[in-house]
Amino acid sequence: MKKILTMICMAAAICFTGCKDKAAETQSVEKDAVTLLQEDLDNEDAKQMIVDLGNAASELMDLSKTDADKGKELLDKVQIFLKAHETDINKLGKDEPKLAPMVEKIKKMDVDAVSKMKDHVK
Repeated sequence: MKKILTMICMAAAICFTGCKDKAAETQSVEKDAVTLLQEDLDNEDAKQMIVDLGNAASELMDLSKTDADKGKELLDKVQIFLKAHETDINKLGKDEPKLAPMVEKIKKMDVDAVSKMKDHVK
């Protein structure tokens, strides 16, 4: 009987320990678009920067439907980052031809157009 009780206690301990690890993973801090772009620039990772710019554009489209003010704020932050680091991004884009068109597309987006997108979506 003691062996069975010991096994049940061990199984319960393992289950509770596993649950705590999963909770810690889900509480990790999500990074914003500018932080991700800065990491891409620091790591000289043009391909990941293309992915992160695409994700930012996608998030912008989602925000244009739900919260235009946050969408404007996001676009403004990303555009400021792209303009401030233009030289470094151009150097990074020499090896990745898809980066420059993506950067230009986002730099040319109109911040005020975000609220207009919401009206067209309805």
